[in-house]
Amino acid sequence: MKLKNVPTELKDITLEQAQKVLLLDQNPDMADFPKMVHSVAIMTGHTAQEIGAVHLVDLENIYNRIFSMIEGGGLEAPLRRHVNYLGRDYAFIEDVRDMETGAFVDIDQMTTGDAYAENLHKIMAILYRPVDAKIGKNYRLKSYVTEQPRERAERQAVFLKHMTLDVVRGAAGFFLAVMRKSLNISNNSFPIPRGGTEVKPILGGGIASYMP
Repeated sequence: MKLKNVPTELKDITLEQAQKVLLLDQNPDMADFPKMVHSVAIMTGHTAQEIGAVHLVDLENIYNRIFSMIEGGGLEAPLRRHVNYLGRDYAFIEDVRDMETGAFVDIDQMTTGDAYAENLHKIMAILYRPVDAKIGKNYRLKSYVTEQPRERAERQAVFLKHMTLDVVRGAAGFFLAVMRKSLNISNNSFPIPRGGTEVKPILGGGIASYMP
């Protein structure tokens, strides 16, 4: 049996799908083979029974390609400064160096250890804000500090369902590049003040665990 709907590009993978696969990979109570079957099911929409009819070597190849895309695999993506989901405009923060301290603190907490996987949609909701007002090419974004928790939760839910991995990869890579340049940090490591260890890549470039 040949599986359909196998993603071949970053834009074929939603944030929710990537998050589920990453969380499966982090599950210490699940063996590798069930992880592979469930991950492919998440990415293709096929049932476990349908996947069971696929030759093992083909299944392994599909899983490895998918996981490589999610983990990084050398695939980069440009920053998308504007996105629109369900008729609402969102924009990447104008200057990450001017981000509110509370937003930096939240990103730091959300990227501690393996927590980044379950918090990807929340991190993206910090980097992408609703366009509050727009005049010509100029626009104003909603403040992270004054925004109501309900509004932020709604945005997180929308991003989870509709944001694709190319947008996530572009935003994460851009954020980390600016932080490294701003702090004069080498490209090989991103020291974390608390533990002094290097931050692991997150989706191929990643959002660093960072405290100003």
